[in-house]
Amino acid sequence: MGGVIINISDNSGLHPWANRPHHSVSKAGLIMLTQVSALALAPYRVRVNCVVPGPVLVPADADESVLSEIAAGLPVQHIGNPANIADACLFLVRNPFTTGSVLHVDGGERLVGGQT
Repeated sequence: MGGVIINISDNSGLHPWANRPHHSVSKAGLIMLTQVSALALAPYRVRVNCVVPGPVLVPADADESVLSEIAAGLPVQHIGNPANIADACLFLVRNPFTTGSVLHVDGGERLVGGQT
């Protein structure tokens, strides 16, 4: 047996979004499910981790000024891309000593309140 599970959450699981409480609760639950599952499945050699992306998927018709504003709100001053998230997932798949972890790939979004 053995395997890897990677859950995808977002920063609302750590910093509540007042206008979307159901979303925040579900993402917080997914982060906890990741950790509980990591403990429960470790004897079966199944590792469970969670990736928390920041702003990476933007609509094709997104206004450039809105994108600039989002980027300016991040410590790294730019929006990520799907390859950033894929690289994080590959790291978690390849690293046999990582389980129960929450990996933030968010440009520092969580450091400034989690909702850019």
